[in-house]
Amino acid sequence: MLKVFFLIFLLLGSLFSKNTDLVQLKDGYSKDSHTAYFKGVKIDESDVRTFEVIGGKFSKDKNHVYYCFAGRSGVSYYTKKYTSIYIIKDADPATFKRIDSMYSKDENQVYMDKEFIFDADPSTFIPSKKDYSSDKNNIFYRRYPIKDSHGKSFKYLGKEYAKDRDNVYYQGQNIHANADTFKIIGSDASDKKHIYFGKRKIKKSKITKANARFKRDHKIQVVLDTKTNLMWQDNKTPYMMKWADAKTYCKSFGVARLKNWRLPNIKELYTLVDKSKKEPSIDDAFENTKNHHYWSTNTYPGEPTIAQDVYFGNGTIDWLYKDEKQYVRCVHQ
Repeated sequence: MLKVFFLIFLLLGSLFSKNTDLVQLKDGYSKDSHTAYFKGVKIDESDVRTFEVIGGKFSKDKNHVYYCFAGRSGVSYYTKKYTSIYIIKDADPATFKRIDSMYSKDENQVYMDKEFIFDADPSTFIPSKKDYSSDKNNIFYRRYPIKDSHGKSFKYLGKEYAKDRDNVYYQGQNIHANADTFKIIGSDASDKKHIYFGKRKIKKSKITKANARFKRDHKIQVVLDTKTNLMWQDNKTPYMMKWADAKTYCKSFGVARLKNWRLPNIKELYTLVDKSKKEPSIDDAFENTKNHHYWSTNTYPGEPTIAQDVYFGNGTIDWLYKDEKQYVRCVHQ
């Protein structure tokens, strides 16, 4: 009997003594005499004697460099479900350095998160904004060099545009703009002959000049409001539809690979009204507007069967039953 009590005592002692030497490190790391942890999850293969936290998501020991992160914010320290731990392949622990929250390097390579960047030069590498970076030879978008780019003349312009001495890029792709005259002013991106909407460009000569605020792309039949930065559908609406169908139609609407179109609210729709125009009361940049009612998302307070609309015959706001069929003009922001 004494032998049984002694065994139970030893077992309980081992349970309560577990991790009593746990040391909390910075950025969610910890270690005990046996191994290192991130957010309470064991870092396999870690050498606890040489383990150190580099900062942020990066740590290392004499053998490996580790990239660790918790997939959701607000996860408690010992929650394992959303924690991921990676060994950065071929990284050199002796020369590894953290550049910022996204980039790091050793004497041989540059890394974006846990993957190396192709052909990047560690000694001249400079991170920029919106997934762009550069070295003495190339401009990079995320992990890949941009073909025929010139790293020394790289400049990030804003709104995901960048350029070098020869080319202009949007989201890493050459948009074949004039690098000497390309500029961004407010919401506009343009060079000497064209205005750009992301990767798309239209000739300035094809833009309606009746009102500089509204700019029409004739090819894909949309109008950009440069004051609100909203893009409006202006093709021939295939048919009139009920309010619920109009919301579904706009949600599935797509043009020029632009997604996330929607039915506008009444405030947005009313910004298109031009009282100086009659039948329809809208700028001449819009070529396909009926003298009719156009749905908005706004429902009448206390009456869920009625929605607000704009009557473009004279530019007034009205209320109609949702089961009536009216016209639709989708919007993209």
